Amino acid sequence: MLPCVPFYLVRHGESEANVANLVAGGELDTPLTPKGREQALELAQRLHLMPHPAGKIYHSSLSRARDTALILNDVLQLACEADPDIREHMMGEWSGVRPWGACIADIEAGIIPPGGESYDQLDARILEAFRRLLHKTQADMNLSSESPTIPLIVAHGGVFHALGRLLSIDIPPIHNCTMLFFEPTPQDEQGWRAVFF
Repeated sequence: MLPCVPFYLVRHGESEANVANLVAGGELDTPLTPKGREQALELAQRLHLMPHPAGKIYHSSLSRARDTALILNDVLQLACEADPDIREHMMGEWSGVRPWGACIADIEAGIIPPGGESYDQLDARILEAFRRLLHKTQADMNLSSESPTIPLIVAHGGVFHALGRLLSIDIPPIHNCTMLFFEPTPQDEQGWRAVFF
């Protein structure tokens, strides 16, 4: 399903929409709050504890993910690239208008946000994006004689849950600036695991 390349995944810091308890889909560019910036700074101070070095940062094209990535990159000093395909679940007409919980309840009941995505559509987009990013990482590893490095991806809560569905991993609620390390399990298990960092 995905190339066997481990990766870090970070949710952005607190945004203004988070504070207002409004759903912020992939079409709503809501900025970080001062607390969100502080959360990113706190995570940045722990990055030296990562069990494997990161080699590149990919981030959603939305400013809440981009700005979180830039704060982390003040420490890491890596190449940093935006990718619009790892934006949050597209919530269409509900974005910035409805409470998050009500939106999730409707989607789980089979109601698709007008102008937005179903879970199946979100999962297909995320699968294609992560295949592309991890294939690129794999190709870079094959060309490099240095120790392998892995991507650090800064995205959104919906991306974590899409990966959980795709990889059959039970993902708990993901708070702002949560970071998980995803890695393929040994070949005989043919699966993935995610560990909190």
